[in-house]
Amino acid sequence: MNNNLILALGNRALEQKHWEKIFGLIGQQTPALNAFNLKTLLDFKIDLEYEKVEEISSFASGEATINAQLNEISGFWETQALFTVMPYRDSKDRFIIGDIEDTIVQLEDNQMSI
Repeated sequence: MNNNLILALGNRALEQKHWEKIFGLIGQQTPALNAFNLKTLLDFKIDLEYEKVEEISSFASGEATINAQLNEISGFWETQALFTVMPYRDSKDRFIIGDIEDTIVQLEDNQMSI
């Protein structure tokens, strides 16, 4: 048995949609996530599709990484991004955004990380 196959199937980033693809490779309906094990998959000859399983697993890892980055960026913009407002000229009810240099730097950092 291929150790890479075991590692790919044990990937914590695999979600329901990935398991559906994996079970689709062996022509089976996807059971509940706690209703199968490695023996079940081996009985269905998943080892014959190990390269495709590795590809799905790698894709799942990439998605998980991107989702983590997006959640981190989203969290920043929801909780830490602050804008300073200042009165516009002599008006008491009109305001403009003040210094945004730090915000622009953060935005550029976020763009580079994605």
